[in-house]
Amino acid sequence: MADYYTEYSAEIGELTDDEIKWLEARLKDIEEAGADDDVEDLGQVDLRDRTLWFCAEESGDPRAIAKFVRDFLKRFRPNDSFSLEYAFTCSKPRLDSFGGGAVFVTAVEIEHMDTAAWVAERCREHEI
Repeated sequence: MADYYTEYSAEIGELTDDEIKWLEARLKDIEEAGADDDVEDLGQVDLRDRTLWFCAEESGDPRAIAKFVRDFLKRFRPNDSFSLEYAFTCSKPRLDSFGGGAVFVTAVEIEHMDTAAWVAERCREHEI
């Protein structure tokens, strides 16, 4: 049996008091509600020293983080952006069990790419 992981680490720094209050309230709402439709699995989230840190050593959902951060940017930092790169890994050398991707987030848009889709597109182009 193999274990599958999604791993990442990213942060938002230099948080203001208003941003920290909003983040604490939002994270508390998520914790109390369990997973909601918009934010399913943020992985580990640590808020300290005016920094919000997202990380996952086993599992988390980069797209959920992107939605969470988009809401934050929309409210507090409409001209900023956020990016997160992630890796899919496996405890055994299983075929098609490794990869990754990235998200790029602004207050109005989330762009996502993953290596599996990129490879599939290259394969289709090669077959033409």
